[in-house]
Amino acid sequence: MADPDRVSFHGVFDDPRYFAIRGDAAEVSVPGGDLIVRIDAGCVTTGPWASFGGITFAQALVSCPMLEAHAAFLADLERGICEQFKGVSKIVLRMATADYYPESFLATFEAACAVQNWRSAGEISYVVKAEASPPTAKHRSARRAERRGAGVTSLEPIKCFDFLASVKADKGYPFAYSRESFVAQVDRFPYAFGCYGVECEHNLVAAVLEAYIGDGALLVSWDQSLTGKAIAATDYLLVHRIGALKDAGKRFVDLGTVSFGRRPNWGLARHKGSLGGIATLRRTYEWVARTREA
Repeated sequence: MADPDRVSFHGVFDDPRYFAIRGDAAEVSVPGGDLIVRIDAGCVTTGPWASFGGITFAQALVSCPMLEAHAAFLADLERGICEQFKGVSKIVLRMATADYYPESFLATFEAACAVQNWRSAGEISYVVKAEASPPTAKHRSARRAERRGAGVTSLEPIKCFDFLASVKADKGYPFAYSRESFVAQVDRFPYAFGCYGVECEHNLVAAVLEAYIGDGALLVSWDQSLTGKAIAATDYLLVHRIGALKDAGKRFVDLGTVSFGRRPNWGLARHKGSLGGIATLRRTYEWVARTREA
C-alpha cells in the first residue's frame, strides 16, 4: 500500500517490490524521502535496474516546495547515505524528464541541487507531447506494413521477451532483462506494463514493452526482425501505439534516452525525432565527496 506521506513520480519504478524482482537493492530513508539504491565501487545510485526512479519524496516537499526544505533534504541525504555506506565517493539521483514533475517542485529541487553543489549529469531523452504526433512521412512509412496485411496485437510477456531478446542478440545488443525478471514484472504489475507486437503472415516481426506512469507512458524497449524492417514494422507499431496512448489520455509518451555519458547516438536521435519526439533532458544529479586536502 502506498504511503500517503510519500509522493511517487515514477510509478512502479519507485516500488521496492519492483526492485525485488531485479536483484539486490538497499533502502535509504531520511526525513524528506525514501530511496532504493545500489552501491558499486563507492558510487550510490538510485533506481537500480531502471533508467530512473527509486525515489519517493515527502508530501511537504511536493505540496509546498521551499528552497530551504529541499536543501535540507539533500544535506540529510548526503549524511544518511555516507553513514549507511562507508567509503561513499559519489551519489547519483536518477530522475525523469520535466514532464513527470510539477513545475514548482522541479524548479525548487533544481535550485536546491545548485545550493548543495549537486551537478546536473542527465542524459538526453525524446518525449512526444500530447499536442504532437508522428509527422506525415512516418505515417506513410507505417502504411507499408498495413499494405502487407500486418496488424498490431497484444502479446503475452513471454512471447514479447523471446522476440526482443532474440532480435537484440542477433544484432549484438545486450538486453537488460533476464527472461524471469521480464515476465515477473509484467505479471506482478499488470497495470504498469503492456506488451504489443506486429504480426504479418502469422509471424511476429516487431514488439514493444511499455510502462504506464501516471498520465504518461514510457516505451521501454522495442525492436524488429529483418522481415519487419523490410515493411517498416516498428514505424507501424510505434505510430499506432503513440496514437493509442494519446487516445487513452496520456499526456506524453517518453521514447527514452539517446545518449550515454552525454554522448548522443545520432541515428537513435533522428529515429526518435522522426516519431514526433522533442529532445529534452532526463534529469540526473550527482554529488561528489570532497577530497581532503593534504
